[in-house]
Amino acid sequence: MKRREAIQGTAALILFLFAVLFDFSFIPQWSARLPHESWRLLWHIARIREIMGALAVLNIIGLVSLRTVRRKLQIL
Repeated sequence: MKRREAIQGTAALILFLFAVLFDFSFIPQWSARLPHESWRLLWHIARIREIMGALAVLNIIGLVSLRTVRRKLQIL
């Protein structure tokens, strides 16, 4: 069970870091130079980033709740 928690924690950290560090603050500087297809690609990447951030948060919540349940079961 500890190995599974470690894998979940690592996956959550990787997803969270990708979602936070992959920032699109540079896009306005390129707005005049990008063709329409590039904007569509960036839009899809932004959606993927949002989904990965949500998955990371859900994974962290699941990991915390799993630990809480295990602690409560040990108390009983």
